[in-house]
Amino acid sequence: KAEKGENGWATYLDSYEGWKNATGTGVETVTYEFDRMTARTNSSNGSAGSHSIYEGSGMNYLWFGSGKPYFAVKDITLPEGKVNFTVSFGTERYLYEAEDNTFNWDEFKVYVSLDGNKWVRPSFQFAGGALPDGRWDLASATFTVPSGTSSLYVYFASSLPSGYAIDDIRLVQADAAGTALDFANGEE
Repeated sequence: KAEKGENGWATYLDSYEGWKNATGTGVETVTYEFDRMTARTNSSNGSAGSHSIYEGSGMNYLWFGSGKPYFAVKDITLPEGKVNFTVSFGTERYLYEAEDNTFNWDEFKVYVSLDGNKWVRPSFQFAGGALPDGRWDLASATFTVPSGTSSLYVYFASSLPSGYAIDDIRLVQADAAGTALDFANGEE
């Protein structure tokens, strides 16, 4: 459990490993890249607490801090011959003392890449339907990658300092095709 110290959260991801809990067949090669990120928890159990619309795992979550924070999961090994996937994550927008904490896709962006060079933004939907307002909800996108794709990268970025958190990141095989991702025309 991440714990707050005398001077605030000292659980920066580069010096605290309590946030790492990767499981599954694609994690053997996974690496992470991040900036201005901390692991946190709260008394209401975060994504599993009373402020959650979905049944989250609770305990630690990742907080996007000041400046231009980001978190990337790199080199996720994909099963051979599979092209349909769903990426999901729990998230909350909570800016202290804000009157409106409605999640905003212009402030919080999620990208997917084959190699870390060209990135595309899949279209995500929330399990609860509407954009959550100061509550945790599960966002997901189902997509199809080009045949022969062997790994994926997922990148999360917040342009709102100290306002977003994520938990329960998952990449799973999808039962059906989703939006075809065009990496050739992706952003660098």
